[in-house]
Amino acid sequence: MKSLVNVSGSNADYLSKVEIDKVGGGYFSSYEVSDDFIVKSLRGILGCMPKNINFYDLGGGDGFLGERIREFFEENGFNITTTIVDDNVDYLKKAKERGLNVIKSDISDCQEINRPDLVVMRSVNHYNQFHTQRKVLHNCFRSMADNGFLVSQFISGSRSECIAMNKLMNHPLLGRAGNGHSYYVTTEEEYIELLLDSGFSNIEHLGYAKTTYWGNEMLWQRFNKARTEEFLEKNNLLEKRSIEERHRKYIQLSNEIIENTLSHSNNFRFKKNLGGYEIELKFPIIRCKKNK
Repeated sequence: MKSLVNVSGSNADYLSKVEIDKVGGGYFSSYEVSDDFIVKSLRGILGCMPKNINFYDLGGGDGFLGERIREFFEENGFNITTTIVDDNVDYLKKAKERGLNVIKSDISDCQEINRPDLVVMRSVNHYNQFHTQRKVLHNCFRSMADNGFLVSQFISGSRSECIAMNKLMNHPLLGRAGNGHSYYVTTEEEYIELLLDSGFSNIEHLGYAKTTYWGNEMLWQRFNKARTEEFLEKNNLLEKRSIEERHRKYIQLSNEIIENTLSHSNNFRFKKNLGGYEIELKFPIIRCKKNK
């Protein structure tokens, strides 16, 4: 049986042919969503930014948000250099077409961040294990200019919700994690502790970004739809039946994970949807600073 087991992080997106602009019903290509994020996270620091801004979007994908942020600062009289850091070559090609600088690198290994005044990370933290998230933030703090700002929007939830989401993303039948790599959704408290541990201060919780829905069936389709369609095009019925059976088992077992957690927790927002479960995501926005 062919699968994506042992493929992880941004490589899982790349090999699964994930189109980031279509994920979450177009969440990451929505002007309304991106502009809401910009207003909540960046408008309040306009008076603190240098005239010439060095800006990095870590895990910035195809550059949609990076371009919107560039336009926001230019409209407010700033000069801005925008760099997208991502490990997906298809996404970076689109970012270059937008006229943005690009660096092909996993954000946990990037050594080319050069004293940014602003770093943004939107919905990328959970691609990394907990200790790797610490490494990313430590590197970010070390590389930033004095008085630089870091803005993070990340997936979160109650402790029980985070545990369930981690189990669903790291389940071997999904084929998203492996080879020593796993995903980790943090609680808000955990993420703030990571920021403090990395040296950041002036930590502000700015509320929540606009939301979207997330669930086990969505996860399956994101990472296995292209492979299933490939088998259909090749009329490979044996592989098609194999992946359909893996799909059935994944939904069954992930439903059991959710239902078991639901029976032991009062703060758990997963709801039944068709054959699986889904949750309305919480996207906290946290802004912090590297003080001189």
